[in-house]
Amino acid sequence: MSQPIPTAGQPLVNDSDTSTSDHAHPHITVKGYVTIFGILMGLLVLTVLAAFLPHFGYLSIIIAMTIAFVKAAVVVLYFMHVKFSSRLTMIFVVSMTLWLGILFIFTFGDYFTRKWDGASRGWTENPVKIEQDKATSHHSPSH
Repeated sequence: MSQPIPTAGQPLVNDSDTSTSDHAHPHITVKGYVTIFGILMGLLVLTVLAAFLPHFGYLSIIIAMTIAFVKAAVVVLYFMHVKFSSRLTMIFVVSMTLWLGILFIFTFGDYFTRKWDGASRGWTENPVKIEQDKATSHHSPSH
């Protein structure tokens, strides 16, 4: 059954539909989806502007990640309907987010504390072959 398009002043969520079950969940209206789409497009414009403004320096990555986090939160809450789902679903989403944060902390902790070799040899030098060459050169007969 199709829903009428809301007019100005009507809520973004329609929680009066109880035809499917006794415990019906609220549904996002078309106006709500359009509003969320507008918010995501605005955040997209902010992301592009932040990428082209070089005077932020090291803050650029923090700004970009903050905008990305807000966009991801909007998508999860509204398009994945987590905002209107059960408490158990919310617990799982929060747990997943905390676990992802822990993985980021460990990854960046390793990245920032590791001693990096500035002169990487890349793919051209094979340490296994070098060791094999050293081992075979000592046993070759001399002429």
